[in-house]
Amino acid sequence: MSEQELDEEQLASKSQRKREAHLQQALGEQLTQLKPAQLESLELPETLLQGIAEYHRLPNSHGARRRQLQYIGKLMRHIDSEALAAKLSNLESPQAEPQQPDLAAMWSKKIQAEGNAAIQSLLETQPQLDRQKLRQLHRNLLKAADQKDREKHRKRLLDYLSELH
Repeated sequence: MSEQELDEEQLASKSQRKREAHLQQALGEQLTQLKPAQLESLELPETLLQGIAEYHRLPNSHGARRRQLQYIGKLMRHIDSEALAAKLSNLESPQAEPQQPDLAAMWSKKIQAEGNAAIQSLLETQPQLDRQKLRQLHRNLLKAADQKDREKHRKRLLDYLSELH
């Protein structure tokens, strides 16, 4: 360690160091919840991967897993926590992949806008759907008196259309 790193470490209060240790331990706990393929994609050090594997092997009695989490937190001190947290958030909600448009939502909007013409074109592509049920759901949506009823009937139409996947 350089002198500057030593000075920064000494300047941090004991409470601050404990907070950081708890954050690292919580991050380590998140790692234990991941699947092995996800762990490999994070490119973690071998010692940390072994610690996580040991965590899964241990029984949850006599505090064994709690102690192992503390050990994982200790191993996390040598890893850039911020970069790892960013990688974890990308794993949990991948935004890079283009979202395929939801067919049910698309057809629901089309039926609400065009009515029977949209129902007819939907039935040409999805003949297993019930024409009478679709028309009834559309009619109920048109007859809805207030916003609450409209939302309820929109949801029913969307739920019925979700079955076409």
